[in-house]
Amino acid sequence: MLISGLFLIGFQLNAQDFEERLVHSQTSCAQIALRSSELFPYYMEAGMIDSAGLLLNFWNEKCGSVEPVFRANLLMVLKMHYYTDELIDAFFLEMMNVYESRLTLINNNQNFIYNYNHARFDYVPVDGIFDNWSQRIATDLLEYYSPGETEYLLCLFYSGQTALAYQLIQEQPYASSAPGVLYADKLNEALRIPMLNLGFYAGTWIPDGQLSRIGVHPELGMTYGVKVKEHSFDLVMGIKFIKAPKEYKALRHKFSEPEYTDYFFGGYIGLEYSRDLLNFKPYQTYFTLGAAYDGFNMLEEDVDADLKLSSANSYNFNIGLGMRILLFSNNYLNMGIRYNLVDYTLNDKFFLKGNVYTVRLSYQFFSNIYRENQLKALHYSY
Repeated sequence: MLISGLFLIGFQLNAQDFEERLVHSQTSCAQIALRSSELFPYYMEAGMIDSAGLLLNFWNEKCGSVEPVFRANLLMVLKMHYYTDELIDAFFLEMMNVYESRLTLINNNQNFIYNYNHARFDYVPVDGIFDNWSQRIATDLLEYYSPGETEYLLCLFYSGQTALAYQLIQEQPYASSAPGVLYADKLNEALRIPMLNLGFYAGTWIPDGQLSRIGVHPELGMTYGVKVKEHSFDLVMGIKFIKAPKEYKALRHKFSEPEYTDYFFGGYIGLEYSRDLLNFKPYQTYFTLGAAYDGFNMLEEDVDADLKLSSANSYNFNIGLGMRILLFSNNYLNMGIRYNLVDYTLNDKFFLKGNVYTVRLSYQFFSNIYRENQLKALHYSY
């Protein structure tokens, strides 16, 4: 990343003079960064813009385009009113995050952390001369720019009001600015990172038609899958239980005599797809489709009597709608209703036809630590 926006006229010092004054024949980045971070504010306050510019070029040449160099260049350009969108490159948000990390240490009185790893902070002391000057000059420059201008947003951020700056960058007119467009791209990239989904549900199995004779039954189950932006793909496993309210006919096998039973214990295993529809915080609505293997046991096994278990099994194609309520970060209370197309008479051991409504109340949470860190750095709120 090249230093831009430096209008250097009639340099007072040449590069050799700077090297001698800064490091006295030592050319390590650590020495240069420390002295540059002290001299740059001095030159800026003294109005020696050409010297500050040459110093900044020298600092960049010896240490690279590190965050303090980027910050110094940007504040210098803002002070000179020579800002252009060319300064907002692919590394801009990364530089913002690094600066905000420094501010967090300052605000939490953890400046001492700098002593344990100078290189992590580009050899510029935390809460030192350079950091204090950065906040002061950015605060002063707010008076020279108007709300709505990109320059105002940048000054707001470097004055220390980072949370407000991140809030405004998502709103117009800043959302259409160079920083806003870059932010939106980074946010969409983070939101597309897949999340694992785990949920537990309690529900009700409600048959219709002839099938309603075997009654309403409770369900318990779990979901496990992945969510990519507004799309969810889940493996769902559940059980339904409690005896039927009335006895019904069932066969041990299709050539046996009918028996009367009230036994009922069933299972469900399937794949379900959901797509988010409307999002009005803290609520989300969604549409869902599913395909599953479904069934229930009708007659229990009796080993002593040499009687085998008898089950009514079916396909299950379902469609439904639901709503999530955000409890806290990526944790939801979820309620959905589905209509299930089934046919438990397929194996000729059960005689009642009908379809099924299912209602689920579930607790779901989505997780991806890397995604969460990305969104946290962008100050994104759910």
